[in-house]
Amino acid sequence: MSNLQLFYLYGNNLNGSLPNEFGKLHSLEIFQLSINYISGPIPPSIGNLVNLGSLYLDENNLSGLIPPSIGNLINLDVIVLSENNLSGLIPSTIGNMTKLRRLSLFSNSLTRNIPTEMIRHTDLKTLDLSHNNFVGHLPRNICVNGKLKYFVVSLNQFTGPVPESLKNCSSLKTVRLEQNQLTGDITDSFGVYPNLYYMELSDNNFYGHISPNWGKCKDL
Repeated sequence: MSNLQLFYLYGNNLNGSLPNEFGKLHSLEIFQLSINYISGPIPPSIGNLVNLGSLYLDENNLSGLIPPSIGNLINLDVIVLSENNLSGLIPSTIGNMTKLRRLSLFSNSLTRNIPTEMIRHTDLKTLDLSHNNFVGHLPRNICVNGKLKYFVVSLNQFTGPVPESLKNCSSLKTVRLEQNQLTGDITDSFGVYPNLYYMELSDNNFYGHISPNWGKCKDL
């Protein structure tokens, strides 16, 4: 089992908790356990799976904190922990995962500020933090390399302005910022997005008037 590279058990009726021993699967590259009834915490031993490229634990009943040891998984390009009961903050060690292309944490009970270390995620294409209890400002350099396509942070308590990097992010296809406490002049907060087909801004504290730039978003 120590040489196991792929582990698929999604869409079953598995229950119980993740054993600490699964951290011994050092060769594992894909771990897919979505849509089950797994409960309890994510064991710290997950940090031993240093060859892991994709981690799917969504649609379970996981609870507790995201362990800081997850930052050891520097080869991860996909991490999906959505639709669980995870709580607490995103550990700052997540900034070590500089290869991440998809980070999905929606529908949990995560709190506090987004760690500033997330500015290292320059390859992100999908970021979904919706349906949590996050506060503070949106990540400042969330689209610094212009690769972000799906940015969803709805139903949180984010405050402050739209980041400048998001305004200039021409790669965007979907943006959902609704039901936060974001502020700023909507006239100047957003740019031209040639690939954008959906944007939701309702229930915030924006002001101003609709910019002519919206007319240049041909797929909206």
